[in-house]
Amino acid sequence: MEKSIQNIRKEEGFTLVELAVVMIIIGILIGGILKGQELIANARVTATASELESISAAVDTFDDIYSGMPGDLASATNRLPNCNANPCNNGNGNGALGVALGALALTTNESAFFWSHLLQADLIGGLDGTNNAIFGNALPVAPVGGGYKAGDSAAGAGAFTLVRSGTYVTVEGAPALYSTGAPASPLNVTQAARMDRRLDDGNPNAGSFAADFVNCAVGGVNTATAYAESTPNNICAVAYRVR
Repeated sequence: MEKSIQNIRKEEGFTLVELAVVMIIIGILIGGILKGQELIANARVTATASELESISAAVDTFDDIYSGMPGDLASATNRLPNCNANPCNNGNGNGALGVALGALALTTNESAFFWSHLLQADLIGGLDGTNNAIFGNALPVAPVGGGYKAGDSAAGAGAFTLVRSGTYVTVEGAPALYSTGAPASPLNVTQAARMDRRLDDGNPNAGSFAADFVNCAVGGVNTATAYAESTPNNICAVAYRVR
């Protein structure tokens, strides 16, 4: 009889307390994983903001050395090493990139030349300079995902409301033409707002940092003054003035 009771006790399984402890441990592990993913995402956003500042500094350094704008330098093939064919070629020397913000990436215009000039001057990385209009080749990759494109307000602002004229670097999800109707960006509204507050004034329609006013901002063209952080998961392409 005593042996039978012992066998029954061995077959009883987990108690409610033991199950509760297991569930708590699982919850802690899941919470830790999610928090870790959030920290990684935030670090990538911070790294992207830092790279935008570095690109702006690289443009200034390039101008100091070569007395011209990267991408627009008319004597690039004579003055830069390994610059004798697209996507590294001569610009027209008019002081501006002849490509609108968010335009389709090509390796035959000053937007692609912009990155190749900086690369061959050993001022940036993130691309190998080969003749393909994709991130990692003729265009740099961004830590947050996607990559960088370059454009000039003189050629058009695209989906961005720009307060200041000049040359901008955009953070986008694809080299294709950027459209507010079919947006592609590795950033969401919360991340874009965080970058703006770090680099500028936190206003998507002011200063040197602009955002896609349709998907990112509260208000419309020329009226938006805040990011739509109540819809934080909306994707949000951004543009940062580097010249």
